Amino acid sequence: MYQYCYTRRCNNYIRYIFSLKRNCILLEYNLEIKNEFLKIYTQIHKHTCVDTYRCFILHQFAKHAANLPEGDVAEIGVYKGGTAKLIAKTFLEYTSRKHTIHLFDTFTGMPPTHPIKDTHHKEGDFKDTTLQTITNYLQDCSNIQIYPGFFPQTAKTLQDTKFCFVHIDADIYQSVMDCCVFFYSKLIPSVSLLR
Repeated sequence: MYQYCYTRRCNNYIRYIFSLKRNCILLEYNLEIKNEFLKIYTQIHKHTCVDTYRCFILHQFAKHAANLPEGDVAEIGVYKGGTAKLIAKTFLEYTSRKHTIHLFDTFTGMPPTHPIKDTHHKEGDFKDTTLQTITNYLQDCSNIQIYPGFFPQTAKTLQDTKFCFVHIDADIYQSVMDCCVFFYSKLIPSVSLLR
């Protein structure tokens, strides 16, 4: 019930956000929320394909999860690191407890896709980034751990880890299914799993 109410509250705020060519314009409805979000969003908007609305929702759910008593964080599908930095900075700002942000990506672009299930992207999409570029971009985030390679093979060391926030930004059907299977039993109560 709480999660539903929280989602409705976020949706009420989101009605006041408009996006024009990736420039975020917020009405003066809630100055505090606007400033919190824009403080981080201005640092990341050129490093993500995720639209302003979704970034805002990620920020709001990350703020909620930062106050949970336990659990690490995961993002699957890092690309250029924009949403990873949004999540990492939000957790650094809104909690005194150390949450490790686990980042999973091949950093070599899309692997082979299924011709029927995966129709939005093809093999090789998103290959215009490297692990070194991401590492450099995220160097000011002290709470991250990067796992290059194919998920879930790269997550074998996290079998006993609990999670309070998971952002699945994978574009392949099998990758999304693998994420759901891997993380479902590792989620603490009141957690956010976003696709």
